[in-house]
Amino acid sequence: MATKKAKSAREVTHHLLRNRPATTTLKDIAEKTGLSESWVNSFHIRGDKCSASVDKVEILYHFLTGKTFV
Repeated sequence: MATKKAKSAREVTHHLLRNRPATTTLKDIAEKTGLSESWVNSFHIRGDKCSASVDKVEILYHFLTGKTFV
C-alpha cells in the first residue's frame, strides 16, 4: 500500500508562488515581505529544485496564505 508523501514547506510555498493571482507581481511580493526581489525571482524560477532558507519560505508562505506554519 503506497503512502502519500507530505510536501515540504518549500514545495507548498513554491506551488503557491507559481499559482498566485496574476495581479500579484514578484516585485509586489518582495516589497511587501521585505525579501529581495532577486531572491523572490530566483525562488519563483528554481524553488522546487533548490534549498531555500526556511525563514524566507515561511515569510513568503505567510504572505501568500495569510497563515503561519505553527
